[in-house]
Amino acid sequence: MFTPEKMSFVTLASPKNNLEKAIEVLYDLKLLHIDPHRGQDLPIGTPLPDAEALSRLSLDLGFVTSHLPPAAEAKAMDLREAERLVATLKAQVAAIVAEREALDQQSATLEKRVKDIAFLRATGLRDPSLLAGSRRLTVMAGIATAPRRVLTALRSLDVEVFSEEKRKDGYPMVVVSQAEEGDKVKAALAEAWIPYAFDHVDQNPGVHEKALDAVAARRKALDARLAELRKAHGKELAGCRRLLRERIRKAEAPLRFAVGEHSFLIAGWVPTAQTAAVQKQLGGLPSSYLAVEDALDGPTKLANPRAVRSFEFFLNLYSLPKLREIDPTFLVFLSFPIFYGMMLGDIGYGLALYALFSVLRWRMPKYRGLFDIFLLSSIFTVVFGYVFGEFFGAEEVLGIPLVPFIHRTHDVNELMLVSLVFGLVHVNLGFVFGFVNELRTHGLRKAILAKGSWMLLEAAGILLIVDFFFGMAFIDRTIGFGVVLLSVIMLFLGEGVIGLIEIPGLISSVLSYLRLAAVGLASASLAIVVNTMADDLFAAGGAFLAIGVLVLVMGHAINIMIGLIDAFLQSLRLHYVEMFTKFYGGNGKPYNPFGR
Repeated sequence: MFTPEKMSFVTLASPKNNLEKAIEVLYDLKLLHIDPHRGQDLPIGTPLPDAEALSRLSLDLGFVTSHLPPAAEAKAMDLREAERLVATLKAQVAAIVAEREALDQQSATLEKRVKDIAFLRATGLRDPSLLAGSRRLTVMAGIATAPRRVLTALRSLDVEVFSEEKRKDGYPMVVVSQAEEGDKVKAALAEAWIPYAFDHVDQNPGVHEKALDAVAARRKALDARLAELRKAHGKELAGCRRLLRERIRKAEAPLRFAVGEHSFLIAGWVPTAQTAAVQKQLGGLPSSYLAVEDALDGPTKLANPRAVRSFEFFLNLYSLPKLREIDPTFLVFLSFPIFYGMMLGDIGYGLALYALFSVLRWRMPKYRGLFDIFLLSSIFTVVFGYVFGEFFGAEEVLGIPLVPFIHRTHDVNELMLVSLVFGLVHVNLGFVFGFVNELRTHGLRKAILAKGSWMLLEAAGILLIVDFFFGMAFIDRTIGFGVVLLSVIMLFLGEGVIGLIEIPGLISSVLSYLRLAAVGLASASLAIVVNTMADDLFAAGGAFLAIGVLVLVMGHAINIMIGLIDAFLQSLRLHYVEMFTKFYGGNGKPYNPFGR
């Protein structure tokens, strides 16, 4: 639980004629995290013979599924069935898509004609034949936002201007001139309007609108046909996709192996507890050599109880531990809900959030792990709400008074002290974990100098502070300063100059936990403000009663949302920045076995 699952390094060497069998066995086992071959001594393998055909079939399937989304449930398919189905559906879907594209183009043409007719009618033209058939005339159309400016620009030219109605975008206009005057008119209008391009159309929009209706009806029929195909073949398409994904992964697997003319080599990591299954299955390959050895490095497979597993989300978001490094998931499982609950700390808020995340967990099972974190945090919000004696900012529940152990708005000093104690414990757990990591990787001397020195420095510093500021002498001051000096020397030997530079950061790390008190105090104060405003409105009576209810609901909803986000982010920061930096290296590779 406190370390990733132990790994073993597996090496398989076998004659080349066993390659496909080995791939099948490893894919079915779903245990080997393959170490990709780099090609230093033996060449990298090539895909299996059917890889190219499978890739083409996958492209065809991609085209089909882009128009016919597969169902959630998959039907078992073999390769021949998949090939026949994809070929049939590709032809049908391609025909439908081609017809839809032609209909879209036809629809665009018809819509443009209707738009042109509307434009011409807005200019006052009733006979479009005036705009066509004469080489002696130049016809220009546009939309003017300032018609007087257009008329002024055309004052000196022999033109006929048609404009009658105003639209939202301006005044549609048509200007007709002699052909030889066309360039002058165009130059005069260059900055006076926005040109409008139109076709020579008739004045019967009803014909085009009926055609548009026919196009829409045909498009609807095509969409219905696609829906029928999806309903009829959705499960088969899902089965095809799963089959091809599996076959392509198998076909491309040799690209990660070393493959020579007569033999091949596969290497990778397997959880040590599962090595017996691998040896049993691969040991049956004729003339093969299989070696299994303990691994000091390799991919990370976290091994946490089911209740803790949801909190692996934070490590996946940050970085996985390396194989020999402590896995802090269990510590996050313990401390994150406590910090979250202390900051939000209200019985009513905790119950509201628990109800909300219970519904979301049911409606969005894909994010169940994240919602489990929020549910546990909501429970601690209720617990701290009882400690602080708060129910939606009030100190009673249905007329029953709550007796706070710590009153957040009155006992601020006590709240800050509790926050600092949490900080000291949390930070020193980080140093303890760092000590264990250093002990495993570099030995006892390095662990004492690099991490033990920090804890020694803290102990001596706290005793001296208690002596100077509270007059409680637990050790002689000379001894205390001597221990501080010794811890500084040890820190220099263990971490070098960097360690000395980070000494002031230790104080800021602990003080950073005061945000537990600060965020909680802000949330409690805002809840009191909301309740006070609502009480004043209720006292006014009448219509103000409804306004008071609205203030209560909206005010507490906003406070919950602010507290939800703030408590989550600040709790996350205390782990990532203040605690993880004391021991956590990370950069572990996720365990990704072949076939999963």
